[in-house]
Amino acid sequence: MSLKIRLTLLSALWLLCILLLFNVLIYYFFIKVTTQSEIQLLMNKASTILNEDFIHSSKTWQDKNLLGEFLLYNEVIRIIDTKERVVNQVVSNEELLSIPIDFRSTPNTQVIPSNTGRSIVVQVPIYEASKQVQLGALEIGKKLSSMEYHVDILMSILFFTTGGAILLAIAGGYFYTRVLFKPIHHLAHTMQKIEKSGSFELLQLSPSRHSDELDTLVQTFNKMIRKLEKNLSREKQFVADASHELRTPLTIIESYANLLKRWASNDPAVREEAIDAIHTEAIRLRGLTDALLSLRTDEDKVMKYEQFSILMLIQKIAATLQQTYQRSIVTESSSNDIYMVGDPEKMKQLMIILLDNALKYSKKNIRILLEDNQESIHLQVIDKGIGIKEEHIPQLFKRFYRVDHARNRKTGGFGLGMTIAEGIVKQHKGSIEVKSQLGEGTIIHVMLPKQ
Repeated sequence: MSLKIRLTLLSALWLLCILLLFNVLIYYFFIKVTTQSEIQLLMNKASTILNEDFIHSSKTWQDKNLLGEFLLYNEVIRIIDTKERVVNQVVSNEELLSIPIDFRSTPNTQVIPSNTGRSIVVQVPIYEASKQVQLGALEIGKKLSSMEYHVDILMSILFFTTGGAILLAIAGGYFYTRVLFKPIHHLAHTMQKIEKSGSFELLQLSPSRHSDELDTLVQTFNKMIRKLEKNLSREKQFVADASHELRTPLTIIESYANLLKRWASNDPAVREEAIDAIHTEAIRLRGLTDALLSLRTDEDKVMKYEQFSILMLIQKIAATLQQTYQRSIVTESSSNDIYMVGDPEKMKQLMIILLDNALKYSKKNIRILLEDNQESIHLQVIDKGIGIKEEHIPQLFKRFYRVDHARNRKTGGFGLGMTIAEGIVKQHKGSIEVKSQLGEGTIIHVMLPKQ
């Protein structure tokens, strides 16, 4: 059974339960109000009879025409003495004679059910005139035939209205759930289409639709599809770029291996050249593989935010690289200490990439400028190296991109450093900018939020 049909049936069942509850309440209050109204009418009639003088003298009770003028259809009126004997009675419905005699000394009302319907009986005491001596009781009974008739009509009305309401609820619920589930069916159809074709497709929203949970579902789905499409495109580009970069060293290794196999056994110089080339390309291939793995790890790695001194971190990295390269790296700061919230390991990797590039492409001293603003930190890595042509600057952050003069195989670069650096900066919600002039040097400007 589909979810649409189940929701329709559940809503109809819930409505049926509500209607049944209200029908029971309506039936109960109708019976109660009608019965109380009939009892009140009989009590009023009893009061009218008690206002007559003849009723207060037991000598007049034997008159057969005594109560006839007060008798109506479906009634019985009788006078009962204190010994529970019927002294006088008139009846218009013989069924009422089966009501048992029950003498009471106080006013009393009864509702007597039977197979043929309900009956009500009221009984009031009769006192002797001018004395407080009870002579007997006046009892009036009535068959509630008209009420039973009205109850049957009420039950018929409730039955047909309830049935009609349920049918309308089922039809309306089915139509409503059909409209409600239309975007969900569209979503399922689109997902099946994506599964079969392998291409991504977005769900379209009507511009007149109000914002609701279904719109949120559609927007979430579209956002997920865009992200998947972007990731797939990125993966394809990554595989294509990696394949292109790996092809060159593998081709060189294969070529020199074939050369060794054919000629190098008799020529020591050729053999030495081939071994050096294979060794160099193997080292380069390992470095490229490490860079690719580092790039993939950085994209998937979860950030670990903490507060740390960015100035102290930069000073330690600068000191280490200065010792390693035997080059001067000067750090200048606008404050004695600067703190930020971020991932220290990521920031360390970022500084190593920026300083490594500056050291590779410059023979002069490297400067690091650190400025503390209220909401952000501005970091500049400045070198006086060979610089970069202006047309190459927008391409620097693309994977495997190399500037002809600035990045060549002799420096050992793979064109991934700036891509990784940009990813780290974006993970910290910052920005990175490159300014350079050919032959004058390069400035890498990084802006990072403090929080």
